[in-house]
Amino acid sequence: MFSFRTNRVASLPIVSWLILGMFSCLLVIPGLGNSVNLKQLAAIVSTDGHESPESRFGSPYLVGVRQFYTQDYEVAIRTLDMPFPHREDIANYFLVQALVNNGEWHRALTHLNVGVLWQEALIVQLFVKHEADLSVSEQATYVELVRRSPSMALFYANQFLSQNRFDEAANLARSVPNYSHSIAARLIVGRALLYQRKLVEAEAIFQELDVEEPQADTKFWYGRSLYEQGEFAQASNLFEQAMSTAKYVARLSYLPYVVAALAKSGRCNDAVRYLEVADEQAASDQEHKQVMQSYVRINDVCK
Repeated sequence: MFSFRTNRVASLPIVSWLILGMFSCLLVIPGLGNSVNLKQLAAIVSTDGHESPESRFGSPYLVGVRQFYTQDYEVAIRTLDMPFPHREDIANYFLVQALVNNGEWHRALTHLNVGVLWQEALIVQLFVKHEADLSVSEQATYVELVRRSPSMALFYANQFLSQNRFDEAANLARSVPNYSHSIAARLIVGRALLYQRKLVEAEAIFQELDVEEPQADTKFWYGRSLYEQGEFAQASNLFEQAMSTAKYVARLSYLPYVVAALAKSGRCNDAVRYLEVADEQAASDQEHKQVMQSYVRINDVCK
């Protein structure tokens, strides 16, 4: 058996080779077709942004990145807007960012694709910011684009809900792949129906969801559909179940409906108890105000 000292001596040449190999990697930029050492790289990125004789080493990509970081976006765009077989994703990243920073957000969208996480995030960001500037046909094109990404489709369907565009929200949510297995998508459809006062249809969706996936959200919306139909006792039971498992922020949003349903079903003491607990837990003036507004709403019922 070798001693510890013998092992160290024997392994020294291997360690040396590993260090030398790692150091040599720092002197080469991979992925450019031909290897480029630091001297060649310096010559490439010290150009004025136009192709140089060193372009055979892949310099347009490097020049474009350099111009991006020096905020010369027009040159970066002109340089990066071409095929880069070995650097397509990263070149596209800098091209899109340069277009956005240069105010050419509309053109940036033509270079974005669903399926790449950072691109999806940027698509949503651009459309939320510039939707008012899009034509009807462009908006329709975008909706078709987001259909291919469940996360984006659900994000934008929720945006439609907040804008009272209920049919569009429901249609977009239904287009999500495996819609019948998507709790989030079906919740959006149910909410769209609820806001349109199609209460029986909404109730059917929420009831089905509560059986399949009993959680705070499904119970709250199921209770909400019953509350809107005057079924206060059953609604209050569901609201209380939702409150028992929901996180604090959700509980605060549920509170007005919980106390109203309790009050209207003759359980004023329970309603007041929920308000007292909420008031103790309120962390800001705004939250205290929300609690007080709920007190006011039930004042006429619980005299």
